[in-house]
Amino acid sequence: MRVAGEVLSLSDPDFALRTLNGREVSVHTTGSTAWHNLSGFGDLQAGMRVSVAGVLQGNGTINAQHVGAGPRPRFTIRGTVTGVGDHSLTVDTFAGRTVTVQWDAHTLCVIHARGDAAERNSACSRIQAGDRIAAGGERTGAATGVADWIRVRVPREPGTADGTRP
Repeated sequence: MRVAGEVLSLSDPDFALRTLNGREVSVHTTGSTAWHNLSGFGDLQAGMRVSVAGVLQGNGTINAQHVGAGPRPRFTIRGTVTGVGDHSLTVDTFAGRTVTVQWDAHTLCVIHARGDAAERNSACSRIQAGDRIAAGGERTGAATGVADWIRVRVPREPGTADGTRP
């Protein structure tokens, strides 16, 4: 079994992990557990993102064969915006999932319509329901992430040639 998520608590040689889909699992390590980007159990910290490969026991605990630390998982999505919140978008992806994409001052937003240039953050606030987007960034949950970039294709309005947005 393979899982990834955030370390919640530690009690050598065990730790609790919240997976990316929000499930809490117990992980048991032994002297034969292999560590990747960690020298051993002592390097684990609450809040750290890790991946675990091991054997699922009848009581729900995973006996870890491998534990690795690394960067947070990444995402790339394409879909149609169905809702707009304060620095967030709800997107129905072309793969049939509904996800929430957040943006911040570091997100590069590009709206493809005549006369628009790449802007940071302020262009994101002009995204509207119905826009088709592609986005990529850091995954923060099973269906959430913070975008490094968002590219928007504005649908053409009837009677306009270029999809220009005011």
